[in-house]
Amino acid sequence: ATTNTSGASSKPYGSSPIFAVFDTRRGQREGDEGDKILAFHPSSLDLNAQKGIVGFAEATIMFSSTFSKEKSAHSIVTKLQRWVLAEVEPSIFLLLIVQRTGAVGEVREEALQQMLGRVYSMICIDNKSIQCMLDTDPTGEGVRQSLTSLVADVATAVGHEKGR
Repeated sequence: ATTNTSGASSKPYGSSPIFAVFDTRRGQREGDEGDKILAFHPSSLDLNAQKGIVGFAEATIMFSSTFSKEKSAHSIVTKLQRWVLAEVEPSIFLLLIVQRTGAVGEVREEALQQMLGRVYSMICIDNKSIQCMLDTDPTGEGVRQSLTSLVADVATAVGHEKGR
């Protein structure tokens, strides 16, 4: 399912890609929302901005699931951005936000979904699964450390591809 919005989240974070890994089961209490973020790039965005982005993605997932129990939204298209989501494990999502236009033009959603699948495979090569990592480290701190550099590398690579 693809959700179209005309101006939501249009370009407040610059033109570099945003990449996040989040667990919707975590951070359910007021003030703990940041706990659901397992990795985020660019890390230079303040925590409130990160929580806002992940919160918008999570709200879209929840809203769209009311219309289809089989599959929630996996793409959000705004005037300037494409948000692509993949539920890689129950309640664990990868999120990639890219600008819709650039030197190479529009990037196909299918290509971005495939890329998220490859990123998840890279995570699993070393760690079995994100849930296995969380089972051994319920605080999530070790998981965040493990995923942070991978997420930064992916976002940087996507940014270079878009700029070619």
